[in-house]
Amino acid sequence: MAYKALLFDFDYTLGDSTNGIVLSVNYALVKLGHVQKSVEDIRKTIGLSLKDTYFALTGGNNINEEMLFSKHFKEKADEVMVDNTELYLNVKESLSCLRFHGCKTGIVTTKFHY
Repeated sequence: MAYKALLFDFDYTLGDSTNGIVLSVNYALVKLGHVQKSVEDIRKTIGLSLKDTYFALTGGNNINEEMLFSKHFKEKADEVMVDNTELYLNVKESLSCLRFHGCKTGIVTTKFHY
């Protein structure tokens, strides 16, 4: 095998957690008194940090509110993310095959690993 290690992004590479992210973002926005955003608006922020997602969706610059947004997002994500995330077809098998052939694999993501 020519490569000793491969790193993957998660969203839109290995799987899709759009539904869980939308639920979590909108939960956090509503908790802070903002209106919900569309799936398309939120999809454009996937891959950004929660801080950057907050600023992109609200246009705000309130650091304290951004911290609360992150807190509320994580709160909801703990409830909904696993059930609302889908791995793409053959991802498990492909990663297993790479490891079998001696290639180390890793995921680089802004997601929380717990």
